[in-house]
Amino acid sequence: MLTNNTNLAGRSNDTFEYMEFRVFKIALYVAIFTFSCVGNSLVAIVIIGARGMRTTPNLLILNLALCDLLTPALSIPFDLALEELNQEWPFGRVMCKLLWPFQTAPSTSSSLTLAVISLDRFKALAKPLSERPSSIRVVKTVVAIHVFSIILCTPYFIALQYNSSPRSCAETWTKLGYKQAYTIVLFLFQFALPLATMSASYLLIYRSVRSNTTRLFSESTKNHRHERRIINKNSTSSKEESELDRKSVV
Repeated sequence: MLTNNTNLAGRSNDTFEYMEFRVFKIALYVAIFTFSCVGNSLVAIVIIGARGMRTTPNLLILNLALCDLLTPALSIPFDLALEELNQEWPFGRVMCKLLWPFQTAPSTSSSLTLAVISLDRFKALAKPLSERPSSIRVVKTVVAIHVFSIILCTPYFIALQYNSSPRSCAETWTKLGYKQAYTIVLFLFQFALPLATMSASYLLIYRSVRSNTTRLFSESTKNHRHERRIINKNSTSSKEESELDRKSVV
């Protein structure tokens, strides 16, 4: 009897802990989803609504905000539903083919857009008098980024297969090497290459700003010293003139 009571108490504690974790997980998902959608939506509304904000750099930021808006909107609700259903796929065959590739494409576009923004900022600082890219050119760049991201997700689209019994959606590759190669390619274009581009661009920006600041400080110091010399020279000459005036009076 005591053993049964102990087992029941242990199960109730486990159930309570599981419910606490579940509530915390859902609250965290909702918070991330809400802040991501609200924040990126506000950025998009400000850039689209204010005519003065529609500059070419802000078009890239607008594209970044839209990508970061689509990523949680297409990921969090469906991933949470899958977790609540113990990974049983409830969305059907068509969504099996489309959902995860369309989750991957915006995140890839977001990473590539960040890399393009870093290059644009470096060019603006390194060559401030050069002609800025036109809005049409920026739009073409954004379209190229999205087309490339969709093409990059095509193998993922092909590999995903829906199983009706049990209901599941999983990758099916003819060879393990294909899956490994595709994972490496995704890693390169989603993370490694954008990170390397941004690191190099902002490092060059830092060096340029530091060099310009050092040069300006050096020139300012030289000008200050030159002004002090002129002031000292003028004060010395005025003293000599006053001494000569005194002698002439005497």
